[in-house]
Amino acid sequence: IDSGKKKKMLKSHRSKDKYSPIGSGCVAQVYKAKLKEDMKFMPAGTEVAVKVTHPRILHKVCVDFYILNTITAWIEMIPYVNLDYLSMK
Repeated sequence: IDSGKKKKMLKSHRSKDKYSPIGSGCVAQVYKAKLKEDMKFMPAGTEVAVKVTHPRILHKVCVDFYILNTITAWIEMIPYVNLDYLSMK
């Protein structure tokens, strides 16, 4: 589910209009909520955590890994630098 759908779900299932995250990181934010209506295995009023990922996070993480891979490839070309212990090969 993309972040837009999660935000709509968060708004429709929250009992309050406060949207301050209880946790935040570089990939997502976590919100505390109470269900307004029954869901599959949870009755209404159950407190839940809702994780909303930042938009386009997969693309951003892939770019970060590409940059890291490029920099390490350049470092490995330097003579007498042995980074084999960091390799996954």
